[in-house]
Amino acid sequence: MKTIIAFLKSKFFWVNILVAIGVALVLLFGTLIWTRFYTNHGEAVQVPDLTGKYLEEAELELNELGLSYEVIDSVYLRSYKPGEIAEQTPVAGTFVKQNRKIYVVLNCRQKRLITLPDLIGESCRKAQSNLRAIGFNADSIRYKPYEFDGELLDILYNGRSVEKSEKIPDGSMLVLVVGQRDNENMVTVPNLIGLSYAEAKSIIDQAELALGNVTYDVRPLSDTERQQYHVFLQTPPAGAEVFRGKLVEMKLSRSHQSSQSSSEDFF
Repeated sequence: MKTIIAFLKSKFFWVNILVAIGVALVLLFGTLIWTRFYTNHGEAVQVPDLTGKYLEEAELELNELGLSYEVIDSVYLRSYKPGEIAEQTPVAGTFVKQNRKIYVVLNCRQKRLITLPDLIGESCRKAQSNLRAIGFNADSIRYKPYEFDGELLDILYNGRSVEKSEKIPDGSMLVLVVGQRDNENMVTVPNLIGLSYAEAKSIIDQAELALGNVTYDVRPLSDTERQQYHVFLQTPPAGAEVFRGKLVEMKLSRSHQSSQSSSEDFF
């Protein structure tokens, strides 16, 4: 025991302890200096904000900093234009070495197509709410004389009626054609007997009336066959005085004898 205590108090022991500590410090500082040199710490550059820019712009900016890019995915975000950079990794402001690759996600170059829901006959307010919820601009309203106030009669896109279940680009501006009752101005119901469906519909529109229920004595099997049908019953009858927007119903046939009729003759 005395020998161990004497050894711990000896000059030889403490010299070796100091030498060991010195070697450890030299190795530690040497490693830090080597790591700093190896990682080019002094040559780090700050990553610019590429979001909202096109690839051509981003490439020029990255080249000046000694960086490059790679497109890894695409998304669809309404807040960005088609083809713009929507996301990046590393994020803007990060310090990286030169020659580092920046990974970017592009906003789709084509807008997403959305199937238009069947809203004809719904209230204007409900139709607007549904269309806005799925990404359309439905603020524009066009009123048309009709028997029932506030009912959605048609949806227009680029000036034409939208077909049922048609796919429309996200964010498109739609025009809602909404019924408006007119109890003051009277119009005369035109004579539709003997006309084709297309001819009758055109005349109804010109007379500021609305097309109501359309039936056939024998349902046509195709659009081509339907063109051979003609109106043989209508209500209200030709010559009747009605308010603008009144619904006009008609029945068509290929062979039935044409005649004037009142609503009692239907069905």
